[in-house]
Amino acid sequence: MKIGLALAIALFSCSLLPAQQSPGYTGLGEPPGAAIIGQQTDAARGQPASQASTSHPILDYFNFYGMLNGIYDSGIPYQTTSRTGGAVTGYGGAGAQVGGGVDFVHRIRGGEISAFYNGSYTRYSRSQYTNAFQQLLGLSFARQLSRQINFTATESINYSDNNGQNYFYPSGGLFPSVQPYSASVFVNTTSMTLSWHALRHVTYFVGGDFYTSHYHPGQFTSYVGGDGTVGFTYQATERDSLTGSATYTRFGYSNNAGGSDIGSASGAWTHVFNPYWSAGASAGVARVSASGTASLDFSGIPSDEFQTGRFSRTTTAPLYSGFVSRNFKHSTVTFTGGESIIGGNGIYLTSKNVYGTANVALQLSRRLRVGGAGGVNRLSSVANATSGYTSATFSINAAYQISERCFLNFTYSGWQYPKFGDLDRTYANRLSAGVTFTSKPYAIGGF
Repeated sequence: MKIGLALAIALFSCSLLPAQQSPGYTGLGEPPGAAIIGQQTDAARGQPASQASTSHPILDYFNFYGMLNGIYDSGIPYQTTSRTGGAVTGYGGAGAQVGGGVDFVHRIRGGEISAFYNGSYTRYSRSQYTNAFQQLLGLSFARQLSRQINFTATESINYSDNNGQNYFYPSGGLFPSVQPYSASVFVNTTSMTLSWHALRHVTYFVGGDFYTSHYHPGQFTSYVGGDGTVGFTYQATERDSLTGSATYTRFGYSNNAGGSDIGSASGAWTHVFNPYWSAGASAGVARVSASGTASLDFSGIPSDEFQTGRFSRTTTAPLYSGFVSRNFKHSTVTFTGGESIIGGNGIYLTSKNVYGTANVALQLSRRLRVGGAGGVNRLSSVANATSGYTSATFSINAAYQISERCFLNFTYSGWQYPKFGDLDRTYANRLSAGVTFTSKPYAIGGF
């Protein structure tokens, strides 16, 4: 009743706002700052883009927004406890969610600064459920230091507490898309790249990344990692670029679980067919040396699914990735896929990660925009696990413009993870609907 009353008041407030378009408005769109984050590092190192690129030049931009949703969750993380400390034995519950954020782009001499933040708080009507938080932050800085030297830095943080699906969108090759057993997750990626345009068609670059994935409760294995990369990009034609690089990566794990050293080399090709179509691919090889102790603190997992104890192994694994992207005037479609080496998901340690993702954003009319994202990850440990671990996730969202700065929004998300021993809760979904207020006429997707 309280949830419905709050939504009704919000909708009535929207109906009082004028329904005209702002001057120069060309339709609903993706937040520019969020679109930039994640592209800068790939572009600086000549790699196929991990996200769809924007089809229009980015100018100075600032937008803040707030959101009120009614929400229903069919499932929560396996390890979640109730407010009184007992185990949650039932699944499914309704609640109310409030959230908001900001999106920012500022052009500076020779570069740009961009940032986005959004966060949400969900309160469930069932007293047995612990309330949920979600925080996302992205920062990007790109600057031409001289005629030949460029510097790029990006920061991405994702904190989730009791949120069921800890990665709202498929995350590609760096992290698994679903971690269903941990009550809270903190994920961070920091990247810096310095590039030198030495010759007319050749650019050299050196860069580094720091990343961490911290899980709670503590019996799940967290890790910190870092890497260093050197390489070059050759602009073969106006539409074709070739890249070669070598990388050293180190993972260190909590709970005395050991660590991994990874040396890799790869080559990449990117082709722009026209202003609308682009594609790219990369291929390489990694040598992984992993040692430590694998442990599992909950029962019901047979040894043919997960082997515990000491391990030490050196193996060679292929690396590859590819993307195809199509930009329309106000819509984009992007497909990515590949195999990478990642730090694991808190149960599996250093793992091969075969993944595929799809992202679609469509402007169906001047007032209606729909989008969708889906992805699959299959983990196979390089040392301690004997069975693969496949998870999948998807999200569908829609935004309808009621007035210039007020939107109805709808999101449906689902995620699938494997039966893991006695843990057979393998599918969960979330439905949310509500209203969003923005300072600019841009639709913001659900949380």
